[in-house]
Amino acid sequence: MRSYKTWLIAFSILAAVGLMIVIGTSAASFFGAIYTTTGGGTTVNQNLYSAKTDVYLNGGPQNANANGLPDGTYYFQVTDPSGATLLSTDQAICRQAMVVGGHMAGATGPCPHNNASMNDANGSLGVQLVPFDDTPNAGGEYKVWLIRQATTTTVALDGIRINFLHSNAKTDNFKVLVPVITCEPGQEGCPTVNLSGHKFYDANGNGVQDPNEVGVAGVRIQITLTLVGDNTPQPPVIVTTDGDGNWVLNDVPAGASYVVQEIVPNACQSNSTWVETAPKPTA
Repeated sequence: MRSYKTWLIAFSILAAVGLMIVIGTSAASFFGAIYTTTGGGTTVNQNLYSAKTDVYLNGGPQNANANGLPDGTYYFQVTDPSGATLLSTDQAICRQAMVVGGHMAGATGPCPHNNASMNDANGSLGVQLVPFDDTPNAGGEYKVWLIRQATTTTVALDGIRINFLHSNAKTDNFKVLVPVITCEPGQEGCPTVNLSGHKFYDANGNGVQDPNEVGVAGVRIQITLTLVGDNTPQPPVIVTTDGDGNWVLNDVPAGASYVVQEIVPNACQSNSTWVETAPKPTA
């Protein structure tokens, strides 16, 4: 009978030790909030932005009673709302940020993203999230992740994807307006046109694509449309060149004016220096 009681006592002690281990593992999750802001460091109503370039990752206490983030170096990334599809396109080493004193303290690393202006209200310094691909979500919704660099956090062989435990990550969802392109008011049949272009490597710098000069894939082109009878430009649309360097934007309302701009990659991110050779600058 005594040995039975001894066994029960020993089992109770082991159970208690096991419970303590579980609690310790749970406590490894870090506190503090992340959120998105504009480049001016201000929060946006309903996390709704006009363009991808407007979205900055921020974090830390927003009032005196809130928890700060643990200080250190973090990765960040953008995915679809489910987290299943990675949308960030640059190298993980370029997507790093610091937290100092519980607040986001700007980008770091060899090829850092742009920083927001300092938020004087709480001393935080947000980090711009572009470049990232369009979300497959029909409502224009995205998820941003702040990932703590820990022993279990590694970068995949492609240099872009990050392997991590979800207990080492914070997330926040945001939306970017999906451009609504309408026909010219009163125009029957909704006639449309296609805009297209071509990006190539001008090896000799003469502004003309010679037979041995190839197209450049993966270059992002931003098109801003202004519809007939409307003085307000539409939210920008971004397309990407294909394997031959071609890009196209289909179903543009006839008569719309447009501005086409190449989004020049950060030299550190693309590991190259980009020089415009065409159109040639005028004297």
